[in-house]
Amino acid sequence: MIYMKRRELLTTAMSVFAASTFPAGNGFAADFQAVGSQGEKVALNEAAIADLQKHNKGGVILPTSADYETARKIWNGSFNNRHPALIVRCADNNDVISAVQFARRHNLLTAVRCGGHSYSGQSTCDGGLVIDLGPYNTTVVDPGKKIARVDGGSMLRSLDRASEKYGLATTAGYVSHTGVGGLTTGGGQGRLQRKFGLSIDNLLSVDVVTADGKLLHADANENPDLFWAVRGGGGNFGIVTMFEFQLHELSPIVTSFNYTYAMADAVDVFKFYFDFNDQASDDMVAGAGMRRGAEGAPTVSISGTFIGSQKEAEAQLAPLAKFSKKPINARVGEARYADLQAGADNENAAGREFYSRYAFFNHVDPKLPEALVKTFMRGDGPPARTSMSIGSQGGVSGRIPENATAYAHRDAPYQLSTSADWIEKSEGQGLMKFCRESHAALLPYSDGGFYINQTTDEGEKQIRDNYRGNYERLVDAKTKYDPTNFFHLNANIRPRKA
Repeated sequence: MIYMKRRELLTTAMSVFAASTFPAGNGFAADFQAVGSQGEKVALNEAAIADLQKHNKGGVILPTSADYETARKIWNGSFNNRHPALIVRCADNNDVISAVQFARRHNLLTAVRCGGHSYSGQSTCDGGLVIDLGPYNTTVVDPGKKIARVDGGSMLRSLDRASEKYGLATTAGYVSHTGVGGLTTGGGQGRLQRKFGLSIDNLLSVDVVTADGKLLHADANENPDLFWAVRGGGGNFGIVTMFEFQLHELSPIVTSFNYTYAMADAVDVFKFYFDFNDQASDDMVAGAGMRRGAEGAPTVSISGTFIGSQKEAEAQLAPLAKFSKKPINARVGEARYADLQAGADNENAAGREFYSRYAFFNHVDPKLPEALVKTFMRGDGPPARTSMSIGSQGGVSGRIPENATAYAHRDAPYQLSTSADWIEKSEGQGLMKFCRESHAALLPYSDGGFYINQTTDEGEKQIRDNYRGNYERLVDAKTKYDPTNFFHLNANIRPRKA
């Protein structure tokens, strides 16, 4: 059975008795029902919860708590119909340890939340326990050693802003309210990855609370198998409560650019983009994509970031400025790197519903430009609020051996995302269908892999295949550190049976 089917089973099991699980009023019942790790009913009593509250600094939120409705919701509104039995907010390692021990003792279905940005809703659950690292969110920078120590509940904005004060930075995504934990354990793409590598390539050490409630330190010398596994293996092996990153000197001013064209030019734009990007230095990360907004006709654009001043960027941007197709709009300008990191926060704000399918490309088929445009514009054209985008990988992140970390797609210079977002729930099925069909049509041009942080409805075999030759080594680590698959609300790697 693939893990998605297990999720559906748990949701179904919860829906049967959810209405009677949580009492009304200002307290909670002497016994109330929660959901166990296999979807079974679990009785939690007042004494057990009172004991958990007694030993927790961050706070325990119940369905009767005044802030429950706010606390239970995550970034992707598609999953805001889920109601955990309790949310344990963790302010330090002891809180995390006690939450894991409580969940194990009562055999509770358990989700782990940092920023809550899981596309597939894995940072919450119905009827189980959510371990929320939100209060555990300090970032400390040592400018002399160029190192940042980041708590597991921190947002990327915390890392970006704290590092910027000293003229330093490291690779940290594209949306500043993303959680450091989820981003990093899945690989950690970002504007700086071609120049400095993925987030995991800049990771020096971690502290991890494992499934048995123990706090372990892991680096290249201490628990090296765990350190290897958390660099790309996701949340399968424990809860990372501290990340130690190598920082790099970076001027706070970078150059952002965007050239937008009419869809009639789309095939030529993609052909130009692939040639243009293949000649780019590690200082540039550029993408090309088609989008139809809430209003108006679809357009195609080439956009990105050059790590340097506008004057320094001019030589590399010259071919784009001279491209034969006339842009509808063209913008090149300097911006503070930390501000640019937060520039997409509003369009990715929490509450809307999101869906996306991803694919890696280890080469560019000559027919790909035409296939992209034909797929996006099929039928009556794309629905509103859909996009199809190619993002550049490679650079430093592509020159690291595939088996150096669990992240297995070092050879992919490009990534494709087909995405949609919506507010009205009734729109969801049609938009998801568009994304799935688009993804299926373009999959033959890809290497079959995908970015594990963007897991949506991939099954167990797809996840196994995605790790390529690294999979068995990940299973070894999973079997050692989580032999009962306690942490399974993720892109799950199953332990070996005893």
